[in-house]
Amino acid sequence: MKAKKQKLLLILFLVASIIGVQSCNEDDNQTCTDPDACTDITSADGTCIFICLTDSEKSRVTEFVATAIEHLNNTSQEEAFEAFDELNGNFVSEELYIFVMDMNATMLSHGFQHELIGQNLMDLQDIEGKYFIRDMFENINQEGEGWTWYYWDDPVTNSVRKKFSFVKRFGDLVVGSGTYK
Repeated sequence: MKAKKQKLLLILFLVASIIGVQSCNEDDNQTCTDPDACTDITSADGTCIFICLTDSEKSRVTEFVATAIEHLNNTSQEEAFEAFDELNGNFVSEELYIFVMDMNATMLSHGFQHELIGQNLMDLQDIEGKYFIRDMFENINQEGEGWTWYYWDDPVTNSVRKKFSFVKRFGDLVVGSGTYK
């Protein structure tokens, strides 16, 4: 009887271990108290968003956005948007590119998909039906900046991948960039 009980406990432990091993790329339903969740958590409206990037990856994105904001601060919007939209320019680095929206979610500049410029994207959904622009604006309205994830075209691999974007409010603009996992 004792051997049976130990075997059952071992099986339960193994099953629980297998269920508990989850990758950031696969589990989007983690909770804030999940000890196996990614280490960086941004909570915009009481729900949890897990940004599964290393500190180096996060810094690379936030510094890229800061450089774009500095450029906006030192030039006219027209000149800045021209620079951001240039496919081989200073504001495209591997998979990183700058995008800029107004406070109504109209795309003003996009370093990868120029066809989005001039479109209101508030109701844009990714392939899973996520309203990720709404998430970005929730962060902007509550914190002035923030992270969100969604599925988007990766210009390097030419495939749809999970993207982690950082957006920051600059006056009446929202400036962002992101990386893929």
